[in-house]
Amino acid sequence: MELNEYACRVLDSFDLLKKLLSDRAECGKDEIIVYDEPLRLVIRRDRIEFYVGEEYHGMVGKDHISVSEELWKRPECGYRGWPC
Repeated sequence: MELNEYACRVLDSFDLLKKLLSDRAECGKDEIIVYDEPLRLVIRRDRIEFYVGEEYHGMVGKDHISVSEELWKRPECGYRGWPC
């Protein structure tokens, strides 16, 4: 499965994810912020943004992938480069 296919599944499940993660993430009306130091994922209704510390490293949406090379190479990024 490709990165944008994973993103589609996450984005299509936004409301369910918000309920499931309500005690483990910061959940707002239109975003879920997940902290897994040093990574921070900001899940919005139309895209997932990736940060290392405070530094932005890209995003993935249903039809767009733009992720830094540095993020792809991080050991925390798990399966086939998917930022975990």
